[in-house]
Amino acid sequence: MIAIKPKPDFHVDCPKCSSTQSKADAWFFQGMHFLAEVACLNCGFEFYQTLPIGHDLLFPMQISKDGKQSFIPSRAKGWLAEPLIQSLIQKDAKVFKIEKQVNREFDKVVIVNCLDSCFGHIFSKVWNTYTLIENKPDWGIIAIIPERCKWLLPEDIAEVWSVSIGLKQCDQTIGGLDEFVKDQLSRFEKISFSRTYTHLDHTKYIDMGKVLKIPRFNLGNFLTTAPQITFVLREDRFWLNSHLMDFLYKASRKFKVEKLIFPLLLWRQRQLVNQTGKMIFDSVPNAKLSCTGLGTSGKFLDLMDDHRVDHILSETEIRWNAIYSKSHLVIGVHGSHMLIPSALAAGFVNIVPRYKIEHLVEDTVLPYTNRMLQFLGRFLDEFSSPKLVSKHISSMVKDFDYVNRNLEQEPEGKYY
Repeated sequence: MIAIKPKPDFHVDCPKCSSTQSKADAWFFQGMHFLAEVACLNCGFEFYQTLPIGHDLLFPMQISKDGKQSFIPSRAKGWLAEPLIQSLIQKDAKVFKIEKQVNREFDKVVIVNCLDSCFGHIFSKVWNTYTLIENKPDWGIIAIIPERCKWLLPEDIAEVWSVSIGLKQCDQTIGGLDEFVKDQLSRFEKISFSRTYTHLDHTKYIDMGKVLKIPRFNLGNFLTTAPQITFVLREDRFWLNSHLMDFLYKASRKFKVEKLIFPLLLWRQRQLVNQTGKMIFDSVPNAKLSCTGLGTSGKFLDLMDDHRVDHILSETEIRWNAIYSKSHLVIGVHGSHMLIPSALAAGFVNIVPRYKIEHLVEDTVLPYTNRMLQFLGRFLDEFSSPKLVSKHISSMVKDFDYVNRNLEQEPEGKYY
């Protein structure tokens, strides 16, 4: 935790002259980022310093007050730093409604900033509220979170400061947030900011049933219920299995003409999903197919239950979670919000675009610690064919009993 009040426990060296004589004399609560406003007492350089919270813990950044100079890790440049820099130099920040929900009052609090433009990041940031409630029972835990995602929070959290904002807008400066947070800070005698880790070991520290408010798939039912296979789809994440279409997609994004080619890409993805579904039925005749996701264009197989929507609400996600928790397997493209589906289903097939390989572990969650982790968690290349995907699905369903029975065996001589 980072102590803020009564005495700040935070120090930064000047990025220009390396002087240790820098003074953080104010805070700026931008949204995703909490910033210290710093002045170097040696060279006079005035800059923003990100506090080590969330991804800023791994990628610390210093940005001049005018936004013209920045000192940032190269790996953070595009996705993390550039949106922050743009948000700091924009003139008029859009104001969003902020609501405060007080469940329990405390004199000392830990503030967990769960704001993020990526749902998967919000999901893993929320985990910190659960560990802090367990580890710091005499402190009040406060979460700042998009209103749509507050259903993920613990029921016994002290306070929720929810922002009525779309996730894609979370990387900009949130108008009114800085004033709101500063006003609230005056209520408490002791304040710390959570470091809000984004990759806690969920197998050690997190009870997903508590977070998602529903138990995950019971492996004891894998063989006693008809195999349910759920496709998790989005209309901005594509499985194309075509180098030509992949080139067209990337070119359309580069030249900002995605809308012209999207109908073709959506048709191609539906074609692949339908082919895969038919092959699954051929191999596993009693399978039940369904799909969830953002975007409702086109039709899938008549035998596939379609639960897609055009707008995601918290009620939508809760309804989808009930489907995932009954799914033997979920199939989706990396980046299609596979974290929750893979946290609730028995297993997954994750189709990975090659540019996502370095982020391979960030999009799925399974609790297994034995060979079931590899058996029920499959990563396939983006150019995998429907035949290959369906073969993996068929094997996971048909060979589960053999793998499970081997894993249940105990060493000889243990009890006699």
